[in-house]
Amino acid sequence: MTASPLAAPSLVVPAATAPGAGSRLRAWLPRGRSLVVAAPFLWLLAFFLVPFAIVAKISVSEVATAIPPYAALLDWTEDAVLTLKLDFANYLALFTDELYWRSYVGSVRIAAVSTLITLAIAFPMAYTRWRRRRGTGAAR
Repeated sequence: MTASPLAAPSLVVPAATAPGAGSRLRAWLPRGRSLVVAAPFLWLLAFFLVPFAIVAKISVSEVATAIPPYAALLDWTEDAVLTLKLDFANYLALFTDELYWRSYVGSVRIAAVSTLITLAIAFPMAYTRWRRRRGTGAAR
């Protein structure tokens, strides 16, 4: 019996996979410590990076009198072409308006001072703890 040239080719699926085929998938999937690290990493991604991306998107959007108060970044033209509209006027206002500039510099100054104070307190504490642990021969 010959197969018709118009018939769809048959797909033969082996009953058992080749040895080691499943081990590649198992090697890729997280387990043990990787799984423990993945949970906080996903939490950080969801609650820090995603909102940060949203704020970055809003910062380069054009201001609009609407709800939401900014224009869309991606828009279709009449020729069915997707266009990206970026507006950097917000950043220009940061550098040209004295009120915004002074507020920005003040925020950076406060952040730098608080970081230096934290480092000045934390490094000696960590060093003392490390020296004490090292001297007693405790397990790390």
